[in-house]
Order: sequence, then C-alpha cells, then structure tokens
Amino acid sequence: QAGVSAIEKFWPLWQALRDLEARRHRDFRHPMYDGSRLVAPISIGKLQAGNWPSTVPEEAVAEGRFGILPGEDCDEARRELEAVVRKASESDSWLKEHPVGVQWFEGQFEPGETDPDEAILGELAEAHGAVTGRDLRSHGVPYGSDLRLFTRYAKVPAVLYGPGDVQLAHAANESVAVDELLLAAQVFATLICNKVAA
Repeated sequence: QAGVSAIEKFWPLWQALRDLEARRHRDFRHPMYDGSRLVAPISIGKLQAGNWPSTVPEEAVAEGRFGILPGEDCDEARRELEAVVRKASESDSWLKEHPVGVQWFEGQFEPGETDPDEAILGELAEAHGAVTGRDLRSHGVPYGSDLRLFTRYAKVPAVLYGPGDVQLAHAANESVAVDELLLAAQVFATLICNKVAA
C-alpha cells in the first residue's frame, strides 16, 4: 500500500488526451473529410511502467501519436497538447509536485493539402475513369506523407494516388497486388499522355 502508482497517475492524463481529441474534432469541418472520420487522432501506442510485477511502478513512459489538423500550425498544436497535460497534472495533488514532461521526437509531419479545385485532381479523375470505368472519389487522409513537402514548400499541388491498401503499409505483410500495380501504371500513363497531348 506504500508508494504512488505511475500507472494509476497516467489514467487522468490519458483521459485528458481523449477529451482533447474529441474537442479538436467537435468543430472541425473540411470539404475533403466527411463528418464521421477521425482526422487527427491522438493515440498512445506504447506504455512502459515499473520494473517488477510485485512492486508499485514508480515511473511510466507513454509514447504516442498526435495528429495535426489540415491548415493547423504545428507549434500551436504542440502548445495545446502541452497545456492539456500541464492542466491535468496540476489537478492532481501528487502530479502537481511531480509534473509530467512532454518530449517531441521521431517523425513529425506537418499537414499538407491541395485545393480541391486544382487541375491535377480533375485530370487524375479523368485518367482514372478512362482506365477503370469508375469515378474517382477524392478524400483527405489522417496520416503523414511527403505530400506536405510539395504543397507547403515547393507550392506544387500534389495528390496521393496509387495501388495497395494503406492499412498494410509498414506492416509485416506489406504488399501490393500485381493487378492493382498494373492498373495504376495504366492510369499514370494515361494521365501523362493526356498532359502531353494538351
């Protein structure tokens, strides 16, 4: 019964992050996202605590992902998360004396977006339709990509398009079906030929 459990002290912080995620999405509207999608998830993917099963865990380290909304400033978003963690710490008498720290590390992706009226989207939809016989539906995605480098820094409109299932990306069974790869190659070839002909 002695000691303070770092795992138990993490619980109000986790709840505060869940509340932050809900609050950030409550009023978010964007033409490339439907209202039901989680655009900028906050996810704790790793929690390490304690050093032996029979002792009170004296330390906990939680690592996760903090999604950035389209058009949002990364520094402002970080400050918002840090403020939420600070407030949650200050509301607990023990954590107030032992404040929780926040560190930013690894891949930090800014948001990137292309105006829905940009020509490349229409041209790609036309090539996709010509090859597949189906309409192309454009939508935003909740993950980071290099698209931001083109749209934010090179000021070049860009689009993510290609074969495969993004849910398999970076997984042990990451793969792309050959027929999807060939279909995408036909769409790209059609798009290029259409651009050259124009």
